[in-house]
Amino acid sequence: MKRTIVVVLVALFMAVGSLVIPHNAYAVGFCGGEWEIYCRIKGDRSKTIATTNFTMCWSWKHLECRPCRGGGEWSHFAKWCNENYAGCKNKCWGCSESFGAWSGVLRCVCYDKNGNCHDCPN
Repeated sequence: MKRTIVVVLVALFMAVGSLVIPHNAYAVGFCGGEWEIYCRIKGDRSKTIATTNFTMCWSWKHLECRPCRGGGEWSHFAKWCNENYAGCKNKCWGCSESFGAWSGVLRCVCYDKNGNCHDCPN
């Protein structure tokens, strides 16, 4: 009986996995869809140029949610902002504000065009 349950669970996992994995590097379903990203000059909240959404995908390589586009690199946020908003003048960081899963505290992180992570300036 236990063996049958294990076989059924493995088959179910593989079936579900085949539905959410668009190619071998990412699975979309685990990341909750889109993240709201703020295009801010050097991450400064008072210098928000625009707000946009990015679809996030699960990265099996990194074992975390990453941008679906831009090769899954965190730098994609800032690069996209800088390419699409003249007000950025190539100085925007892509920032995300979310509540920590374990702490419940609002946390803001920004990624620059090199993919470096920064805490948002106050």
